[in-house]
Amino acid sequence: MLASAFATSPLRFLAPRNHGNASWVFLSNLGGGLVDGDRVHLDVEAQQDSTALLGTQASTKVYRSPNGCSQHTSLRVAAGAALR
Repeated sequence: MLASAFATSPLRFLAPRNHGNASWVFLSNLGGGLVDGDRVHLDVEAQQDSTALLGTQASTKVYRSPNGCSQHTSLRVAAGAALR
């Protein structure tokens, strides 16, 4: 079960219902990719004995960005948990 999720535009989290016990979360970027100045920080935690699937709707595009953009992902997986 997904305990919490927070994102600011243009990033969205889509959490469809599924037939199993795992939480499914898909990242969606409404802007179509990263543009100049975008900074994405993603922290994901799979708690003890949980199962989660983290995916995207498509590959992340990076558009021309003279000042740069970045994406950072931090994953924490507790004992007995699975994050795919």
